[in-house]
Amino acid sequence: MSAKSKRLFKRIVSYSGIFFFALAAGMLWWQLRNYTFSDIAHAILDIPLPNLVFACISCLEFLSTHLWQMWQIFISRGVK
Repeated sequence: MSAKSKRLFKRIVSYSGIFFFALAAGMLWWQLRNYTFSDIAHAILDIPLPNLVFACISCLEFLSTHLWQMWQIFISRGVK
């Protein structure tokens, strides 16, 4: 693999996060475009409280695990 193709590949990989975030935001908008904010809020509030708390804790645990892994990668590489 030549140096130019390596740089191109690194650039594509570095921008893939932005692409997938935009894709997810677009898909979320497309799925929810026919609902009002109050419809969404009422649907969330209709979820039983224990289930909602469990979902929030699971989401926070998922995020903290990934943030910890990213921190470990930065530490191992040496943040400059």
